[in-house]
Amino acid sequence: MILGTGCLGAAALDGAAIRGALAAAGLSRVLLAVVDGARGGGLAGVPAAGVRCDFGRAAQGAALATEARASRLVLDLPALGDDATPPAEASFEAGIEKIGEIIGARRNWTLVGHSLGGLYVTEAALRSSGKVRSVVYVAAYVPIAGDDWKTVDELAPAARGFKKCITRDEASQAFVLDAAKAKEFFYHDVAAGIGAAACSRLKPQPIDPVEHAKIDGSAEALKKIPRSAIVAEEDRVLPPEKLVALAERAQVPFEMVGGGHCPFLSQPKRIADLLLGVK
Repeated sequence: MILGTGCLGAAALDGAAIRGALAAAGLSRVLLAVVDGARGGGLAGVPAAGVRCDFGRAAQGAALATEARASRLVLDLPALGDDATPPAEASFEAGIEKIGEIIGARRNWTLVGHSLGGLYVTEAALRSSGKVRSVVYVAAYVPIAGDDWKTVDELAPAARGFKKCITRDEASQAFVLDAAKAKEFFYHDVAAGIGAAACSRLKPQPIDPVEHAKIDGSAEALKKIPRSAIVAEEDRVLPPEKLVALAERAQVPFEMVGGGHCPFLSQPKRIADLLLGVK
């Protein structure tokens, strides 16, 4: 079972985005969940009409597998995708609890975190009582025990230009993204139709997951969870050299891939194959 969580750079990547992209790449049965933070969201969620076809076209021409290769459910977490939770109520803890509810009693999960989602999947895995077999970070923060968002942001700060796309709205307790500006950071290497569809679904991102995200599990417990990372060489949101440094700090093996912050949209077949190769 693969559960994906994503943040920081793909708010449009709710259920429709990732489900469409990875399904087109042969992941016809993957459990994915959107978890978002200061910037954007997701490695999956509830499908939305009119988007899936764009992601299918992105994968045309690839030698795609046709058989089911993993189990899939699709979920939006608080305030993301089609979830109606107000940003002020969409806490980091609520997201972790939602992931735990989906994991339930089933075992052998691979949790996939995109961007800020790296913090979510790490903490969720630590709380899973052994039900998670591995964690994968895609263009994501790779934390160690005790890290919070402030720590990883200091070590791997988002690009200055990208930060200028964000406005903090205290009234709604959300970060508001300027979609027109953010597009060149999130989707510069994504097909025009996919990028436009993704930008059309950008929405305010809850503040709490940034201010209260923290890895509370122990270093000893974290060492028992196999982890690996995928770093995008042309990431304009989180500098790839900084993400490599985080992975090396955490002693997590990583693989470099071409493309920007959302490689699952620009090269879904490649990312699907990497995820399905995780042991």
